[in-house]
Amino acid sequence: MNSPNFIQAEELLQVLFQSPNATAVYAGEDVVILTANAAMLSLWGKDRSVIGKSFREAIPALIDQPFFGILQQVWRSGETYFARDKEAKLEVDGQLQSFYFDFEYKAILGDDGCTKYILHTAFEVSQRMKAWKIAEEKSMAEQRLTEELMTINEEYQASNESLAVLNEEYQTTNEELLSTKDQLEKLIYDLSEVNTRLEIALDASKLGSTEVTISTGKMDSTAQFKRNYGYEPDEEFTYADLFASMFPEHHERVRGLVREAMMTNGVYKTEYPIRWRDGSVHWIQAHGRPRYDENGKADRMVGMTMDITEAKLFEQRKDDFLSIASHELKTPITSLKASLQLLERMKNKPYSEMHIRLIEQSAKSMNKLGYMVDELLNMSKLNRDQLNLEKSTFNLHDLMSMCCNHVRLEGKYELMLEGEKELLVHADEHRIDQVIVNFVNNAVKYAPESYQIRLKISSKDNVAKVLVSDSGPGIDGEVLPNLFDRYYRASHSEKSYNGLGLGLYICKEIITKHGGEIGVESVLGQGSTFWFTLPVE
Repeated sequence: MNSPNFIQAEELLQVLFQSPNATAVYAGEDVVILTANAAMLSLWGKDRSVIGKSFREAIPALIDQPFFGILQQVWRSGETYFARDKEAKLEVDGQLQSFYFDFEYKAILGDDGCTKYILHTAFEVSQRMKAWKIAEEKSMAEQRLTEELMTINEEYQASNESLAVLNEEYQTTNEELLSTKDQLEKLIYDLSEVNTRLEIALDASKLGSTEVTISTGKMDSTAQFKRNYGYEPDEEFTYADLFASMFPEHHERVRGLVREAMMTNGVYKTEYPIRWRDGSVHWIQAHGRPRYDENGKADRMVGMTMDITEAKLFEQRKDDFLSIASHELKTPITSLKASLQLLERMKNKPYSEMHIRLIEQSAKSMNKLGYMVDELLNMSKLNRDQLNLEKSTFNLHDLMSMCCNHVRLEGKYELMLEGEKELLVHADEHRIDQVIVNFVNNAVKYAPESYQIRLKISSKDNVAKVLVSDSGPGIDGEVLPNLFDRYYRASHSEKSYNGLGLGLYICKEIITKHGGEIGVESVLGQGSTFWFTLPVE
């Protein structure tokens, strides 16, 4: 049996130098903790007061777990023990919780061939176990490997027993041992392949870690952590840089979560958007926990981040689909409702031309509605950004004189149409109708005191131009460049222009697909003019 030694400073540096991750050094049959670095103390949830204590005394949560027995076996045998994805139950906030580690108990032998120290290195892989399906494959592979190793071990024991009893069977036993060696080499190779796949999965997950010194803001970050914020691995990245990349409206919320974690010794978890230095927007999922000095003061914050941009984009695409569906269906439903309401009022009156017009308009709205429903049902088969056009040649003046009947029939607003009456265009009539209706609806909604809405048609150099003007309050010049962006919500004079978001974005996509242009001109106090152009041919 070996007895614990006091480790010298030079030897300590030599031992710790071998460990890239959480590191501790033990000695003796009772597995006395000679030293442990900050990362290992963080995994245990302990401070440096455990130095000099036995493993069982320092970490009582592990008493009923196999680690102490393994350490004793390593000490006695001098054989290194290595494990991957090993479960350990550690005490967090007074409760036992499961964590997973890659770790190694490396026997450091003295000149006499006996174990002098045990070097323990570990790396927490709990997130990896939860996040990737490859962990399932590894578990199955480990189970198969364990069964094969047990079989090999049984054969090895049987060979040793036979060798002790019958020396003449030595040659046979030796051949079996050689065969066993080949099998073990293959198993080691298989384990290496599994490890390589896990490393690839870890890199693909964009999971990074850091340790922040609270007093200075200095961060000791992994390369992936920096990449998550748009920095190269060799670039300096500080706590201030992190908040500079975060959208300002999330600063106080995230700082509040960090402060709460420091006060309660808890874990904060959050998500927030960031803007890389190249202007691109990304989403980060972050969680972390404070670390304390010997006086119990939080001096560091250990954190992990993951790039969840793809998941957020998926959510946005889903929301986009629902929003676009509701916006596109609303216009024909509104027109149909207006026609049916007027027919309801006129049901007892003699049949007239107005009845015919309303019935025709209702049928036209129903056709539009059916067209859109069919399109939405087929949308799942198409590329999300694909916009199909059903082009035909039609009279633009005729279209504009027939559209927006739901506004005309109300009688409150006068739609004044002027311009070329014989101008033919080759375009998707239904889509162009959508754009004009959207412009008129916006004039009604955001310029309610403009009782005359002007519609104008003109052409020049084989390009048709349509304008829809009102004499309302106008739109601030700073807002105009953003009106056609998706989900943009402008505000002016304490009014929210939430209707100028997705609807105008759809209009822009329709006109752009036609090869035309779209825009707006506005003067505060004088009104606004929305316009678009179309190639005549």
